[in-house]
This record gives sequence, structure tokens and C-alpha cells, in this order.
Amino acid sequence: MRFTIDGRRILLQASGREVDLLTTMIGQLTDLVDSRGEDPHHGEFLPSDPALARLVPDPVHGDPEAAAELRLLTEASVLSHKRKNAVSLGAVLGEARDSPAALGPDAELAMLKTLTDLRLVLAARLGIEHDGDRGRRRAVNDLRMQAAYHWLAGVQADLLEAIDERDR
Repeated sequence: MRFTIDGRRILLQASGREVDLLTTMIGQLTDLVDSRGEDPHHGEFLPSDPALARLVPDPVHGDPEAAAELRLLTEASVLSHKRKNAVSLGAVLGEARDSPAALGPDAELAMLKTLTDLRLVLAARLGIEHDGDRGRRRAVNDLRMQAAYHWLAGVQADLLEAIDERDR
């Protein structure tokens, strides 16, 4: 993926392979987010899936009752925004497949947030707990997830650099 600046706009160019990979990951993210709505205890307890728990962490630490109460009030909205951002990025990717796609401010933010969410999910799946942690690296699938995790970090860094350059 490549970001270029055209006046005040940031343009995204992506290969078909990059679009396909990110589109697949977005689909998996939306499926994960949607799965929480199917949970009969939706919002009542922290999700049992570590990846989903990373996306909706305990809003209050050390007070399970307060955490549950706040989660009931906010979790559906948080997940709805995550889904909306992912779908928005998917639409931009569809445009970027054929030619450079302009990212408006909303699309820039949606892309940054979705890239973060995707990295959180991969970090949970790999057992990455803090910066510098390498997580699991045993199976071929672990190595693929590691590669995707680092690739997403690079895309995110490139977008932030383009935003910074444009805003100077």
C-alpha cells in the first residue's frame, strides 16, 4: 500500500493482493464483532474470546460490578463503531483496487482505527501482551499472523506519516 499527497488529500494506492488480504481481514473482524451480538450475555460479561476482549476491554478495572454496568451501556455502541469503521475502510479499498482512492478525514480516521483493531485481534491470537513482545511463533499460521501484524503496523505508520506531512 502506498499513500501519496495531492494538495490537501491523501491518496491510497493498493495492489489487488493487498486489497484482497485487507478485505479478508476486515471480513474476519466484522464477523468477530458481530459474534458478540449473538452472545446471550452480550455486554454483561467480558467476552471469553481473548481477541474480542481486546476490542472491548473492561471499562473499569478492579470493580466487576461497575465494569459490567458500564459495559452494558457502552459495548453495543463501541462495537457498532468498530463495524462501521471496518465497512468504511472496505469501501475505500474497493475504490483503491482500480486507481488511487482519495481518503477524506473520516476515511483516514476509520482506516487508522480499523488497522488498530486488526492489530489488537492479531496480538491477542498471538499472545502479544506488550510492546516488544513477539508472541507465539510455533506454527506456520503463527508466522503468517506475525507477518500480517507487522505489515499492518507498517501501513498504519505510512498513513500517519502521510497525514503528518500533509498537515505540516
